[in-house]
Amino acid sequence: MTDNDTKEALLTGLKEALDTSGNDLSKNKNIILGLVNFLAGNYEKSTRLLSTAYELDSSENITLFLLVESLFKQGDLETALLITRQIDNDSEFTFANAFMKKYVQNIANNKGNKPKEMKKVLFVQDAPTARSVKIAAALKKAGNRVGLCYTKSDIKENYALFDDSIFDVIYNIKSYREIWKYAENYDLIHSFNFPDILTVASLASGMPVIHDTIELMSQRDGNSNHKYFEGIAIKGAHGRVFSSEYQLTKAKELYGEFGNSLVVNNYILKDQQPSKFLPKLSRKDNKTHFVFSGPLDTLNMKNKDFYLSFINLARHGIFVHIIPEKYIQESANFFAPYKNIFYNQPLSPDELKNKLTQYDFGLIPKFDVVDKSSFPLTSLSEKMFEYLSAGLPVAAPSLPVYKEFFQQDNLGLCYDSTQDLIKKISVLKEINRKRDVSEGIKTMEEEAENICNLYKKVVYAFY
Repeated sequence: MTDNDTKEALLTGLKEALDTSGNDLSKNKNIILGLVNFLAGNYEKSTRLLSTAYELDSSENITLFLLVESLFKQGDLETALLITRQIDNDSEFTFANAFMKKYVQNIANNKGNKPKEMKKVLFVQDAPTARSVKIAAALKKAGNRVGLCYTKSDIKENYALFDDSIFDVIYNIKSYREIWKYAENYDLIHSFNFPDILTVASLASGMPVIHDTIELMSQRDGNSNHKYFEGIAIKGAHGRVFSSEYQLTKAKELYGEFGNSLVVNNYILKDQQPSKFLPKLSRKDNKTHFVFSGPLDTLNMKNKDFYLSFINLARHGIFVHIIPEKYIQESANFFAPYKNIFYNQPLSPDELKNKLTQYDFGLIPKFDVVDKSSFPLTSLSEKMFEYLSAGLPVAAPSLPVYKEFFQQDNLGLCYDSTQDLIKKISVLKEINRKRDVSEGIKTMEEEAENICNLYKKVVYAFY
């Protein structure tokens, strides 16, 4: 909202406070002094005074509204929006969305005309993920400039296989206000969740914002704040990208209908496709060979169901090849007693993409469903698309997101237990016999056009 709107609302609040206090001004002195300090631009002091008023009476909406405004002016979006829950009462985020939209639209109206073309996008993320890095690479190949704001760790810390050159400019931000500052140099913000508050903060920039859901955080644990910010981000964004059809459907179940949306699976880049297909190991020994390629860190190794997927297959005479992202001696020692489990050294992307082709099937291990905090429940594994591109049908846990995907296209199957998977190996072999699963698997470059079209649609509707 504009400064005039804010001042008018504040003065109205001041009048209400005076009207209700009668002769005893001390009754509402914290509100009154908070208002005076806000109007004078002393936001830190006004926040302190209004917080005291809020603690004394959390039911007074005018206090909540003023405190939210004061926190907002200081850039403390997270606390500001959490306080709005007192007004929203966990409903459809009416106050929070109205507050954000009025503020954003007024800023947008002051920015002038629409951009002549949509070529500059700012990514916002806690730390870059393989998904965001691949989307950025595809967008750059399509002629876009891509910047990155991150809050915790950079690309090299998370993905040694990628480097900073994927982004034109990288900003390590320390506060949400920095997003607003850097966003002025771009046409649009593409914000990735983990956490959703980053999208909420981006909405306050006055720029059009795309919210990209890597995973629906509300489905991982019972944290009500996750659902609150997730709902504001999804409903409040000007455009949305989801990482599976199932996820899009689930979001609509949770938050109702919303506007411009696109599904972009966790596809690989073209240069991650195999350059040659190696002879199958099973042709030499007539054994079944599964491969798992991905992180096998301390967290995964604490999850009993995860590592038992490997052990139980090995005990039934099936070969399991593990290609970790990082070699961990503890993990190597753990699997050493099992002669059918091969714990390999990490491979470069060029080596890995061809190496995968010599196995029979790709494995996405089962995990303990009680521990939902670290495993994707509504998105499709990025590794699955690496397996498929290498011509490997995929075995995945029986989660709705995988069931829906395999029903649409017969590229693999779901299993409930290792025993169940062993019984279904013949089904996987039949898939292999009937078709080449690598055919028709999209790359992220092919999705770049759809993403750019969403950007243009959102930008031109926004201004």
